[in-house]
Amino acid sequence: MTWHNPTIEEIEFAVGFYEEQTKTALEALEALTGPNSPIPRDGSDKEWSDEVARNLTLLKLTMSGISNLFDPKYAQQQGKKDGR
Repeated sequence: MTWHNPTIEEIEFAVGFYEEQTKTALEALEALTGPNSPIPRDGSDKEWSDEVARNLTLLKLTMSGISNLFDPKYAQQQGKKDGR
């Protein structure tokens, strides 16, 4: 099986996409949990909790996806070079 090695441009796109998505989700969560939530938190429906859950899921998925850009063996290799 031949693996795809991403180009610098592809990595930069992925990082930019990650930053954009996480920034949007964090801003939405801050608004939802702040004193002036755009969605009422009166407990009458699920809209508020659905939006919170949706943004938390987005954060979880983006972190899971971006983690693929990191080589878990890199830290071990660097430690060996540094004498750790």
